[in-house]
Amino acid sequence: MKDRNNMKMTLRYIPALAATFLLALACQQSELDGDMAAGEEMTVSITASIPSGIYTKAFGDASGIDVVYYELWTSDFQTRLYPAGDEPVSAEVVDGKAVIEDLTLVRGDSYGILFWAQNSACKAYSFTDLKNIGIDYAAVENEGEETGNKEIRDAFYCCDILKIGHHAFGNTDFTLKRPFAQVNFGADMSRLLEENALLGAIDYKGYEIEIPVATTFRMVDGGRGVAHDDADKRTHTFTATELASTTEDLVQGYTHLAMNYIIPVGRGRQTIDINARFMVNQGGAHMVEHNLTNIPVQANHRTNIYGNLFTAGTELTVDLAEYAGNENILAH
Repeated sequence: MKDRNNMKMTLRYIPALAATFLLALACQQSELDGDMAAGEEMTVSITASIPSGIYTKAFGDASGIDVVYYELWTSDFQTRLYPAGDEPVSAEVVDGKAVIEDLTLVRGDSYGILFWAQNSACKAYSFTDLKNIGIDYAAVENEGEETGNKEIRDAFYCCDILKIGHHAFGNTDFTLKRPFAQVNFGADMSRLLEENALLGAIDYKGYEIEIPVATTFRMVDGGRGVAHDDADKRTHTFTATELASTTEDLVQGYTHLAMNYIIPVGRGRQTIDINARFMVNQGGAHMVEHNLTNIPVQANHRTNIYGNLFTAGTELTVDLAEYAGNENILAH
């Protein structure tokens, strides 16, 4: 009986001992964390990165990206917290990264964060805040009327949620992605020369490509391109008289004739109609037109169209290729 009473007394004290142990552990953890309580401020450094996998392409190597703009919002993206004024804030991109230091944020809170990275010399983009990026495809500085094959229009973005946890180390990395579809055309120039050998030298004169485009990119709308209601206002004609690349084929055996970045209207994969005209001088001016329907385009992807572009009615190959770093876009 005595042993049983002792057992009851021991069991009675176990919950109390456990509570004492947990309280001591909590106090110890509080001492280890220092001032890690929710609601207190902490300094955070953020890194915005361009995906490294894209640095191997003739077009789209991101080498012209030298500035990233950024904003902090409430987590529902309804109120901008930083910057407080109308002037945008930016950081320099060095070796594919921009480091934003000494942001004072509140531990335990969540923030909406927006990035837009571009070539600082490009005049094609405008914004009062980063939620909506205006696009003017003709506004390419010092390029005259030719608007095709312009790498200067390359850009990247990110829309994400920044969570400041109780045990945050104050350093967070974000990877940016392209809002664009890249639309490319390639031709077998050697075959063209063989088929027209009797005509003598063949002089490539350029192209005109009509593509439906978005005039605004809504970053927090799941990465959505929008356009004016008037269809004529959302079709742009890209033009160029030179080859897109003289050193790299679009695909093996096909010279890269045309490269254009567009923001597709809508979100996700879309199909569009493209009117493409290619001009050569084969003993006289010669233009070949291709009316292409249901061509797939998608943000952060390349659409490669290639074949015998200088023969009307010929069947062309269309490939949709993914860029590196194509994570899902956060939708709000």
